[in-house]
Amino acid sequence: MMTSNRSFAALALLLAGCGLSQPAPQGASSPGVAPSSVTSSGVVALELMRPGVWLHTATRETNGFGTVTSNGLVLASGTEALLVNTPWGADPNADTEALLRRATQVAGVPVRRAVGTHFHGDSVDGIAALQRASVPLYTTVLTAQLMAGAGLPRPDSLFAANADNVWTLRYGDRAVEVFFPGPGHTADNAVVYVPEARLLFGGCLIRPGETESMGNTADADLALWAETVARVKARYAGRVDVVVPTHGPPGGPELLDHTIRVVQTGRRALGG
Repeated sequence: MMTSNRSFAALALLLAGCGLSQPAPQGASSPGVAPSSVTSSGVVALELMRPGVWLHTATRETNGFGTVTSNGLVLASGTEALLVNTPWGADPNADTEALLRRATQVAGVPVRRAVGTHFHGDSVDGIAALQRASVPLYTTVLTAQLMAGAGLPRPDSLFAANADNVWTLRYGDRAVEVFFPGPGHTADNAVVYVPEARLLFGGCLIRPGETESMGNTADADLALWAETVARVKARYAGRVDVVVPTHGPPGGPELLDHTIRVVQTGRRALGG
C-alpha cells in the first residue's frame, strides 16, 4: 500500500513517541527534501534531510492547540554540530539531553553550540539542559531580554547589534546565517539560513502549508507580520529550496507566500 508523505510523517512521530523508529518508505520525502531516515531519541525524532542536516521533531500536548509537533535542526560539519532550537516535548530539558546524546551518535560529532530563534518555549525551553552540557545558546539581545521576562535563564552568547540584523554562526567548516527580519509571530523571531543545503528554517514566523490559522498570536505583531515575511522572501529569493516551519512539515518557498496570505486573511477577520 502506498504511504503519503504526511501519513508517514505522522507515523514516524507516533513511533518516536513510543521510543521506536521506522525507516522511510522508498521515495517518501517532504517537498524539496531528499528521501530520509528517521531515528528516535525518547519523544524526539531525527530525520535526515540533506547531508549533514537533520530535522528534529518533538510532540507536546497543549491546552489551546491539542497535540503540537515542533521542529528544529541539527547541523553537522567537521568535528562539531549546531543545534537550531531545543525540542519542545513534554519535558524540554530531558528531551534536549536525549537529543544531544542521539545527535552525537547519528551525526558522529557532538553538538558544540545552539541558536534559539525566539523566546517562546518551542525554541529555548531546553536551555538548562544545554547549559548543563556546556553547549552555549546564541540569541539576539532582544530574545535574551524577552527570555528574562519569561523567567528563563540568560543565553550564554548574544549576537552583537548591527544595522543589517544579520549574523554568521560557524560550526566546523560551515556557517549559517541568522537573520532578524522584524516582528511577526513575536517581536524577536529570527530565521536561520543554511546555504549549502539551500534550506531556510523559518521557525514560528512561517506557517505550515496544511493550516489556515495564524496559530498562537499572544505575542504577535499582526500589523507587521506579513511585511516581515516579505522581507525574508526578498532576501532569500532564488536561494532556497526547502523552508522549515516550527510546526508542521517542511515545504518549499511557497510557504512564505502562504504565510503572508494567512496573516493578511487573519487580520481582516479580526477587523485589522
